[in-house]
Order: sequence, then C-alpha cells, then structure tokens
Amino acid sequence: MQDYSYFLIGSFIIYTNYFILGSILHKKIINKINYISLNETTLISLISLSIFGFILNFIFSLNEILNIVILIFNLFLFTFLDKKNLSKILKKSFLYILILILVITFSRNPEDTNLYHNSYIALINNDKISFGISNLHFRFGHTAFIQYLSALSYIPKISEYLIIIQNNFFYCLILSIFYKYFKIGLLKKDYFLSSFNALALIFFTLK
Repeated sequence: MQDYSYFLIGSFIIYTNYFILGSILHKKIINKINYISLNETTLISLISLSIFGFILNFIFSLNEILNIVILIFNLFLFTFLDKKNLSKILKKSFLYILILILVITFSRNPEDTNLYHNSYIALINNDKISFGISNLHFRFGHTAFIQYLSALSYIPKISEYLIIIQNNFFYCLILSIFYKYFKIGLLKKDYFLSSFNALALIFFTLK
C-alpha cells in the first residue's frame, strides 16, 4: 500500500510539474498563436526540458540534488498562474493519473526494462556525458527523449515507482492533440482532417 501511495503521489507531482511548464509557455504564446492548446505547449515544453537535460548532462550528472532543485524551481512557477489555470492544471493531472491507473491495470512489465531502460537512466543519473560512454548516441529520438525526462524526474524514495509515468503522459498528450484536430475537422467539415485524426486515434489507442 505504501508503494502504491508513493507511485500516485510521485506521479501527481511530476504531472503537475509538466503542466505548469506547459501553462507558462501557453501563457507566453497564446496571444501570438491563439489556436494552440495547453496540451500542445506542454508537449513542446517537455521536448525542451529533455533537450535541456541532455545539454546539462555534458556538465553534470542528473543527480537527485540537481533534479530536486529543477523540480522545485518548476513547481514555484505556479505563482505566475492565476487560479483558473492552476485549477485546470490540477484537474488535468488528476485525469492523467486516472488514465495511468487504467493503463497499468492492463500493462505488462517489458522484458528489456532492467536490461536497457533502467540501466540507461541510472547512467544518466550517475555520470555526465563523456565520449566513449553509452549515454551519448545518435538516437536522440522518442526513447532517449522519454529517458531524459525519467532521469530528470529522479526523486529519492519514490523514483523507483515512476518508471512508466512519462510514457503515459506522452501517450495522453498525443491522444488529446489528435482528438482536438479530429473535432476541428468535424466543425469545419474538413473530412480528410477528421478522418486522418480518427485513424491516428484508433492506431495509438490500440498501440
């Protein structure tokens, strides 16, 4: 029961942190690009955060002290949000937690988790990038993107329970963005747009 509590509390903290970053970015650019949503700015902020972690890893290991400082700084940004935006963030975080609980109910533990993913994240947490060490490679795509988010989310005591939460958050964001454009396509009677996004939603949901 204690392990499950750590899992839920840690997930809620990390998800809220991600949405705060997205909301700050959304507040900055909404006047220039009025059709962009919070989910889209959150996705942009996550990509930026992972790139920031990658660059920082050339200088420091992404250890627990550094990560806690980054986390506290990010959470402190909520003071720049109004009550309406903060309430929206908390509701979305809670919704994503509910989806996470549903996902883990039907998920399995991948065979390569401890062989590759966990060991790679541990390497990022313990060592800065040095040429010749395997934490520098040419595949800075989806996998490394998620792993850098996991490494930056390392929190003592509870991080061992949070290995899959970045995947779930990313998954929910992508589905939300496709769903948004599916609705836009229907409203504008752009059936090609709505059909494409409907197929994408079905594919990602089944995946």
